[in-house]
This record gives sequence, C-alpha cells and structure tokens, in this order.
Amino acid sequence: MALKTVIARCAEEMDELAPLWRRCMAADPFATIFQSFEWNRAAAGHFSDREQPYVIAVQGGDEATVIPAALADGALTLLGEKLSDYRGILTTNPEGQSIAIAWRALADTDLALRFTALKPDHHAILDQLSTQSFAAAPYHDAAKSSAEEFARKHHRMFSRQRKLERLGFKICERDGADAELLRWLYQRKAEVDPESLFHDPARVLMLLEAFAALHTSLEVKTLEREGEIIAAAVALRDRAVLRFYTNWYDTEWAHYSPGMVLLYEMTRRALAAGRSCDYMTGEQPYKLRMASGVAQLRSVHATASEVRAAAEWLAWRSPFAANFV
Repeated sequence: MALKTVIARCAEEMDELAPLWRRCMAADPFATIFQSFEWNRAAAGHFSDREQPYVIAVQGGDEATVIPAALADGALTLLGEKLSDYRGILTTNPEGQSIAIAWRALADTDLALRFTALKPDHHAILDQLSTQSFAAAPYHDAAKSSAEEFARKHHRMFSRQRKLERLGFKICERDGADAELLRWLYQRKAEVDPESLFHDPARVLMLLEAFAALHTSLEVKTLEREGEIIAAAVALRDRAVLRFYTNWYDTEWAHYSPGMVLLYEMTRRALAAGRSCDYMTGEQPYKLRMASGVAQLRSVHATASEVRAAAEWLAWRSPFAANFV
C-alpha cells in the first residue's frame, strides 16, 4: 500500500495532523506527554520565530509515523524549545515502512539534527546518532516501594506536614484550567530566579496554552491558608507516571520546607494510586531525597551524514526498502 507523506511547516498546517498524531501517541510505548499533539501545537504556535516547524507525517493502512521536527539555527531539531524535558519521535511500527520514509524525508534536508534530551528508553533509530551526556532525571518507581514504605522513610516530611496543618495550612487541589493561578505561579518563579526561563513571556504563554489543552492530565496543588499560598506544584499525569514539571515555595516559610512537604505528599498519593513519579531534569538534592533511582539523559548531536546513514539503516531493516531507497 502506498503511504502518504505530509510536511507541516506551520502550526496551522499541524492541525490537520491531529488525529494521526494522537493515534501515534496512543500506540507508541516510548511517547511522553511532551510528544503529544497539544504540547507540540502550543510550542509551534509560540516559538515559530526560533523554531520553524518541519513536522514530517507518514501514514498508510494501519501504520503511521510523526517526526515533530523544526528548523533552528541552520539545523534540524525537535519541537519544544527549552520547555520539553524529553524529545522523541512517534511511530506505530518502529520497524515498518512509515518510519523509514519519514526519516528519509528528514535526511533529504541534508541538515544536522540536534536536540535535548533523550530518555534511556527510546526507539532504536536514535541509537544510530551521536549523543552526549546531558543531565539526569531522578524518579521514584512505584514498583520499588509502596506509599506506606515511602511515608515511613520520609517520616520527617510527614512531621513537617502536620506542623503546617496545625498552623492552618492545607494541601488544596486546584483547577488545571485556572490560567490566572498558573500565570501567578510562573511570575513567582521568575521573581526568585534571574536565570528563570519564565522571564520570557512567550514561554509562559506557551505553557498556558498547552496546560489548557491538557488540563485533564494536569495535577495542580497548593499548600495554602485562607488564600495565602506558600508552595505550589504542577505535575503532568502521563500514563502510569506523574511528572513533576514546576515546583515553587515561599522562601519566608523555608524553615518549614513547604515545597518539600508538597512534593512528599503528592508523591505519596501518586504511589498509593499506583503511579511512579518522575522529578525530571536535574539532580537537585530535594529531588534525590525522594527518588529511588536516576535516569541518565542525553543530547543528540548528529551530523547530516549520520542522519542519512540512519535513513539507510532503517531502509535496510524494512521489508519495503526497495520502494524508497
């Protein structure tokens, strides 16, 4: 069966790929929420001045592949700018014809491919590319300990939580579609860190759009008393994992570790629900205290020649290689 190739060069052209994209997302075991159509559509819409979409989609029969590529600084990258912790491609068949055709279209640009970051679990095609060590992502595996075991190990956090409760603070579930609260949170993040990504209004707007589209997957919690918020966290429910995306606390309450208390309780509840927790990029001490392990992340720095060689490797693996070599 002939497969159809589409290259979307702007956010509006990506809209027509939404059904196909979501099908690939649902079928791909390596996909994370950062590969979702909603996340990438928001990135393409707000960062087109720095990453011009070059999304390659191939479909035919029950097989499909999406490479959420973009052009930036004279090279290829994957959409997401600096706001996507994990990058990857989507396919319903990693050994099929659609991925080989899509990758050939990528190679035909004759450009290098650079992106950050690649998780340890990813499609084999990405092992054909040069990578460099980037960072680590601490996580807590739900299979390694129960919520009860986690609570016993972190009994000091439980004690601090009780102290804050006696002071009138409680953990509140907030609406993931509350743009005003989220805007306030990212303003607070920028105020305490001169190097924060959120001094850039485009990044805040991108997140607000992505969160609005993904609000049913959003977990937003605050530690507050009569409207006074001293800690807040945004996490993304991503299949069987809760990914902690944003954490903030009021430094005036640092003695009570409100940020850690909130992270502890959200982790405990996630484990009780059978979800693992991903604290994402960076080995900050507060993450390591909660973690049961650390995933090593890598940056891809592939030359144009490597991208072409990877296309030939895929063609060799495909039973339909003669159709597109």
